[in-house]
Amino acid sequence: MDIFQNKDGFFGKPNFASIQNHTRDFWNLANKLKSELGDKGYYMDIYLNIMFEALANIDLNTASFVADTICSNIISDCRIFLGVTPDHKKSEFFELVKKHIEEHPVDFKGNHTKAEFYAGDIILENLELLHDEFKKQYKAKALKDINSTTAKKYLQKISEIIEKEKVDQFNDILYEAFLVNPIGLSITQHFLVFIVGTLLYDGTEEAPKLYQLMMEEE
Repeated sequence: MDIFQNKDGFFGKPNFASIQNHTRDFWNLANKLKSELGDKGYYMDIYLNIMFEALANIDLNTASFVADTICSNIISDCRIFLGVTPDHKKSEFFELVKKHIEEHPVDFKGNHTKAEFYAGDIILENLELLHDEFKKQYKAKALKDINSTTAKKYLQKISEIIEKEKVDQFNDILYEAFLVNPIGLSITQHFLVFIVGTLLYDGTEEAPKLYQLMMEEE
């Protein structure tokens, strides 16, 4: 696929009709289930209020800030270990960085270039670990005020009245309607963009870019 032909490769194409259908299905099922709850219909109101608060708190700016901080800490630790900025403060990733660099020697000239290489390599090799770290930090920043305990409590109450299969279907449709692209996927792309940025590092105008050095290394 030539992503530059019409540049759609950068944007993708969501299934808009599917999203609209899922939204209509969600409201139809929500009304039906609330009716089945009878005088306990307020269970649904409490549960949906918390769910909508959680979805409304999805904040790409905060997510980007958390991901940027993780990447910045890793490249900073690489520079500290390689002696580029030895006096800077180490982050929680320093031991991970130290172990990786010690176990993966390279022949690139210049510690600045090595720091860029190792930062990208460490992020790539530890995507799952960094994704988990992102989730921990993001929850603490953006979702700290969401009362998930109450949501679980009222979901359980709903499930005691309405068969679990219907409740599961309801939650599945809710996510299909309102959570097209989970934030974790966006942040993984954020990490990959950072990695690609390190590949373009050249230090000086005369020096080859890092990706060229890596091809020579292979």
